[in-house]
Amino acid sequence: ATITDFLETPKWREEVMKVIPPGMVIDAMLRVARSTASDVKFQRAEPASFLRALLKCARAGLYPDGREAHLMCFGTEVTAIFDVKGIITLASRAGILVNAKLVYEHDEFLVEEDNGEGKTRVTHTVDYRKPRGELQVVYSRAVLPGGQVDYEVMTADEVDHVRKTYSKQADKGPWKDSFGEMAKKTVIKRH
Repeated sequence: ATITDFLETPKWREEVMKVIPPGMVIDAMLRVARSTASDVKFQRAEPASFLRALLKCARAGLYPDGREAHLMCFGTEVTAIFDVKGIITLASRAGILVNAKLVYEHDEFLVEEDNGEGKTRVTHTVDYRKPRGELQVVYSRAVLPGGQVDYEVMTADEVDHVRKTYSKQADKGPWKDSFGEMAKKTVIKRH
């Protein structure tokens, strides 16, 4: 049976219904899944791996529509990958407001690890009228439910190490086309 055949069965609908959070629309999830499954890159995919990846997205409450989550096919195995926007959405549902910023060589950037009160302080100034140079650092700022502010900072070399060590597509796809966005995702995930 094909992936589309599985998606049309009542049993599969029941499986998705068991895991989706309240407020998520089952028909929208299945519509996105059918649309994704019709892509030629999923023709050789193992249906069970597609369904597992889709369930991962459903459990998280993220539609795999390319905005917050993606279904990627590596050979015959399908993997759910959460985009930086999806990770931010999940954090916000937990009451954590998080964002990431890129720091370039001509930006002014200072991290004070302990300001005397046990708190980290980050100062980042950008002059958008001038060339910014090469990417040097990426950082994540999170406001926790109690109002505390927390930071995570990574150098470009540290992000590149993650790319080379853990990515199945280290030299193509988003790492090649959108390194800055992948750097943001990396620092937020570490945070």
